[in-house]
Amino acid sequence: MTNYILKISGAGNRFLLIDKQNFNVPSLAPDWQKHSYKTDYSFKDFIKLAKSDFSTKRNFIKQLISQPGLSLTEGLIVLKRKQNSSLHCDFYNKDGSTAEMCGNASCCVSMYAHWLALPLKTILLGETKVSSIKEGGILFGRLDLSILDFSKPCGFSFINTGVPHGVIECSDALNFSDKKKLKKTAQQLRFKNINNHKGMNVSFYQVIKDNQLKAVTYERGVEDWTLACGTGALASALVYLKKHSIKNTSAVSIKMPGGTLKVQTHPHLALFSSVKKGF
Repeated sequence: MTNYILKISGAGNRFLLIDKQNFNVPSLAPDWQKHSYKTDYSFKDFIKLAKSDFSTKRNFIKQLISQPGLSLTEGLIVLKRKQNSSLHCDFYNKDGSTAEMCGNASCCVSMYAHWLALPLKTILLGETKVSSIKEGGILFGRLDLSILDFSKPCGFSFINTGVPHGVIECSDALNFSDKKKLKKTAQQLRFKNINNHKGMNVSFYQVIKDNQLKAVTYERGVEDWTLACGTGALASALVYLKKHSIKNTSAVSIKMPGGTLKVQTHPHLALFSSVKKGF
């Protein structure tokens, strides 16, 4: 029996998705076949990762994504079990570490369930539960939106959007187009979050015009820029709204290298990502 790993992308964020429903199906749905990868791993191999030590996780994922066609992978989503209308998922970064949340991965799971017409209402990915809405969107419950501003060594705002983020608005002193300088700054700030031993993601944004931003995120676990980051887009939007004293009543568009994400802050806090099969 053939086993399949599915490829899925949210605004350029590339993931492997493991789903028991499709993993052991000899005749995968035709529209998924060209976006899948055949593997000798069993579904149990992926489930066992949750109880493995970090070294085992790192080596397993390193070996997995070293295979042809999978090298662009930035994360691994394992759909573990479905209870009524709730889906529980494990999520791993490419270095084997786990994350409390991944916004784009959650959007991908939401869209995947929509494609399969699953009656899915909530997703528990990592430690964060979100509601599933159509068109690659997720709806957040309560988040820790307290923002702490620091002035040294570089002014940034700290905000937790399911994953801790340091957010900086670029200006003349820190040019958004100078990615070399931004990367050096991100690496310096990466472990400034003393409340989390894993450190934090670091996002930079530039205002294009009202409620339109450009942003990039240096992600922990990847230790580099990613084409998009859902929690980074959300963090950038919320810091922008607070910093510029804009009422949380409208949508903010965040253009990232891999695509555009949208944050809707009223009446609920929602994140929308463009999701597609394959990458």
